Amino acid sequence: MRRPGLRFGVLALAGATLAPLACSDVTDVELLEIGGEGVIVGQAYLDLDGSGTATTPDRIVPGILVELIASSGAVVVGVTTDSLGLFVLRDVPVGEYRLAWDSMALGDSLQLLNPSTSVRGDALTRGVGATYPVRTLEDALVGPLGQQVITSGIALNSRLNFGDGQVHFGGGAGFLRALSVDRSGVAAGDSVRIRGRLISDNGRPALRDVTPYILIPQAA
Repeated sequence: MRRPGLRFGVLALAGATLAPLACSDVTDVELLEIGGEGVIVGQAYLDLDGSGTATTPDRIVPGILVELIASSGAVVVGVTTDSLGLFVLRDVPVGEYRLAWDSMALGDSLQLLNPSTSVRGDALTRGVGATYPVRTLEDALVGPLGQQVITSGIALNSRLNFGDGQVHFGGGAGFLRALSVDRSGVAAGDSVRIRGRLISDNGRPALRDVTPYILIPQAA
């Protein structure tokens, strides 16, 4: 005769909460033992706005190889994300690991977000994100050129609906010129996080093909 007990289910989404689905009786409880293996479920995403977490502007990444890497550097197992960017790693021994994308897929200047993880013999949800280097405005001014980066500052002028879409952003020491800024209603005084490629424009560093994310309107 099968013994009754708690029934558990896992929602395989980054940041999901693991919780018991149901139990048939308040006295229907079994002591659970943590085994020697666990399960990691999650979602791969590209952190486009530099927030460090999966948010609305970000893009899921299907068809990417997610690898589980031991502290020795050896690849334990790999799995390809599905059409929704979801992945499942089963029968993972208890231990300390890091999760990584296939290095060939990172390309350009992408970096992984919070890859370290601990497996304790239970189910773990984890988002595997990658983003561009996040730099202060002062660091962005010194390069290296050619990289896509994310920085932030105070808009010194509004983004006009005509012209070359040029906006200047100020930091603690200096300013950075952004060219071809997407139309998004940036106004003077807004606190803005910006993503673009560092170039040299008339001998000075600048950002080209910029996507802005307004953090606080009229912050200054």
